[in-house]
Amino acid sequence: MYPETLEQKLGFDKIRQRLEELCISPMGREYVGKMGCLKDFEKINQLHLQTREMMLILGSGDYFPQSNYHDLRAAVSQLKVEGTFLQLEEWPDFIKTLKTYAYISKYLLEEQVSQYPQLSQLIGMPYRAEEVIRQLDRVFDDKGAMKDKASVALFEIRQQLQKQQSELLKRVEHVVRGLKKAGMMEEDASPTIRSGRLVIPVPAEYKRKVRGFVVDESSTGQTAYLEPSELLEYQNDLRELELAERREVQRILLEISDSLRSDHVPLLSLLRFLGVVDFILAKAKLAHEQQATIPVFVKDTLMNWMQARHPVLQRSLSGQGKSIVPLNNQLKPTSRLLVISGPNAGGKSVALKTMGLLQYMLQCGLAVPMSADSTCGVFQEIMLDIGDEQNIEDDLSTYSSHLLAMKHFIEHAGEASLILIDEMGSGTAPDAGGALAEAILNQLALKKAWGAVTTHYDNLKTFADKSPGIQNASMRYDPDGLRPLFVLDIGKPGSSFALEIAQNTGLPTEVLSLARKLLGQEKVSLEEMLLQLEKEKTSFEVQNKLLAQQLEKAKADQLFFTEMKKNLKDRQQEIIKKAKEDARILLSDTNKKIEQTIREIREGQAEKTKTKSLREELRQFEQNLITPTESSADEVPELLPLEKKAEDLTAPLAVGDFVKLIDRGNYAKIEAIEDRELLVSMGQITSRVKKNRVVKVSSKEFKEETGLHQEIKRGAMIDLFKKMETFSTQVDFRGKRGEEVMSEIHRMMDTALLLGTHELRIVHGKGDGVLRKLIRSQLKSYPQVVAMTNEHADRGGDGVTLVSLKS
Repeated sequence: MYPETLEQKLGFDKIRQRLEELCISPMGREYVGKMGCLKDFEKINQLHLQTREMMLILGSGDYFPQSNYHDLRAAVSQLKVEGTFLQLEEWPDFIKTLKTYAYISKYLLEEQVSQYPQLSQLIGMPYRAEEVIRQLDRVFDDKGAMKDKASVALFEIRQQLQKQQSELLKRVEHVVRGLKKAGMMEEDASPTIRSGRLVIPVPAEYKRKVRGFVVDESSTGQTAYLEPSELLEYQNDLRELELAERREVQRILLEISDSLRSDHVPLLSLLRFLGVVDFILAKAKLAHEQQATIPVFVKDTLMNWMQARHPVLQRSLSGQGKSIVPLNNQLKPTSRLLVISGPNAGGKSVALKTMGLLQYMLQCGLAVPMSADSTCGVFQEIMLDIGDEQNIEDDLSTYSSHLLAMKHFIEHAGEASLILIDEMGSGTAPDAGGALAEAILNQLALKKAWGAVTTHYDNLKTFADKSPGIQNASMRYDPDGLRPLFVLDIGKPGSSFALEIAQNTGLPTEVLSLARKLLGQEKVSLEEMLLQLEKEKTSFEVQNKLLAQQLEKAKADQLFFTEMKKNLKDRQQEIIKKAKEDARILLSDTNKKIEQTIREIREGQAEKTKTKSLREELRQFEQNLITPTESSADEVPELLPLEKKAEDLTAPLAVGDFVKLIDRGNYAKIEAIEDRELLVSMGQITSRVKKNRVVKVSSKEFKEETGLHQEIKRGAMIDLFKKMETFSTQVDFRGKRGEEVMSEIHRMMDTALLLGTHELRIVHGKGDGVLRKLIRSQLKSYPQVVAMTNEHADRGGDGVTLVSLKS
């Protein structure tokens, strides 16, 4: 790697610093410090696979320990020495670390071995962590203190301690009451501890009147701290019990340490494993922060990057509420070197640093912020000349430092070298600098090196245009607004826009005119041509974007009408089916009524009054059958009005009239009349036409030509259109309450079934899974739901439910 300050120049030092901050333990931070740019494809690929697996774990929503990775290497190393033991305060961290290891190893080996093979391999020979944890749980409580029942002897000692402390307190209370009653002790004074002994504070003038020993006195000498003689024996007994407790605790600690002494090597391996996991976990967290991915990684030397972003710049801009412009870049055997030109502050240097930093990150085993569809290769050397390496102590000028870098590149460049040079040839006379830069670029091309250089020199642009393996590129610029677009455009050189930018800054016209004259007409014409090409390209891009939007809208409209046609056809079949069923029931009821009437007439022997009554009942029954109820009338589609008289086709055009378009022969209905135009509808499409481009037709002709015999109620159709326009097949329920989600699911399913939607995408997040279970339980009550599945892990996993509906 060249130069030694490469990491600082690219901004990788900030990446390393952030990784250290994301590590949980010193063990993980040590691996961050050792991290370097690798050249071996297999090793780099293995690091990528490890990082990808950890990213999947974090994205799965499963619990994964992110604490208690304690660095116990010094304590464990002590176990090698016979007779040593871990101190009492070291065991709580030891137990917590063992439990972290036990959970991770079980998670990887027993539950997810097929899904996370790279991380599983890191475990090696599993340590007997759970067995040791059970052993230690018998000795220590949850807070790390030694239990009374850690041994029989310790239990007995602590029982005696409690009894002796109780007796001592009783004697102390007795002594204090006596002294206070005698007036030799302040009323608000109380016993305290001095030099490890329980003492009683008394005024100095009474210290010789109390039998006992002076242990200490106050700083002013006015208070003496005495141990009354009657407490001496109790305190001595208590002290002996405390010493006995300490000896027993140390014996137990030594016994536990002896049982683990032969395990010090596996325990050190366990800690190394946790350090590596901590390091990989930090890399996965960094990837999440940077929205980074693991792109397609190949052994070849190449670059095919899409949506690449400089992570340090992205974080800085995000803090300012701004967004970064992604970089699309491609280096391949036919265009290994890019000559990037364009205006100052247009993003040329950022493009170089992005290429260098992301390639360096990639070969360090890190995820990189670019599209997952990008393809990346491996370079054996990464060399760059960016910024100023001027050194006063070494009498090294800016230009000399650039020349030394060029010398290094020529001597060490090869077919697997990535070389990045900013402002190539600058720092000296333009003619000489440009010629020397062209000669150096030619040498790099002959050595088949890869990389990119930035320049303002026209001779380098010309050289790139005619040289195999070299390609021009430019940073896009808005020639109208005179602002950089920060977009790399490969395939054509760019203009520096020096005169245009100078004009925009307000330089006098006479100065600009003289500059153009000194520049020469040929040069000015070339700059103007580049400017015009840039304008035309910008214009074409805007037009292409509009056409793409229109195409998408047309596709959406086509899908809309196809679905609407299908829904209407399904509705038509339902109405016909219902009508047939109603007719069958009606016919059956009618036959039954007639048969009943005939039977009753016969049984009544044709009595006139009875016959008349039965005839009236039959007539009323008939009337009820042919008279629609108010509710059923609403279900009958509204028909077009019948033509009761001949229409006047010579009358002025009015809203509701039918017309024929002269140019296209289409038939339409007038919806609105303006000054010189008509707003007409053709089916569900509305359009504006000139009045003189239509001819009025009769409603009969309109129906015959369009096949329209009845018109669906306009209000209902408009409502259907609104539902189709506003309905989204994706809904986000994150952060909403359960009852609110249930109500929205009902509305969403009603609309989806009405519009004939086949698939829904519901985002509910991961969390503890309560919202996901609630939503899926509600969806199961719909018979139209065919299946419910998780989204792909890269697009949300079990935080998103895909719902398939019957077609």
